Amino acid sequence: MKKRSTRRITMSPQNTMVKDIPCKKGVITPLNAMVNFGITRLAARIFELKKIGFKIDTVMKKVNRKRYASYQLVATVTI
Repeated sequence: MKKRSTRRITMSPQNTMVKDIPCKKGVITPLNAMVNFGITRLAARIFELKKIGFKIDTVMKKVNRKRYASYQLVATVTI
């Protein structure tokens, strides 16, 4: 019989901020994260949240031949 893990998942302060932003504003982009919250590695924070179990959609956008990602929180997990 497998033992169920009861280890509590902890998130870094940046992950907590990133998790809350799409709930309030809808989407977050790397520029928004850097200017408003000082988060320079948004893709890494999104990856960590996805690894925990958050459902986050990524939409690639193109403006003036420059590409960037826009992230939207779809579903949360109970922590």
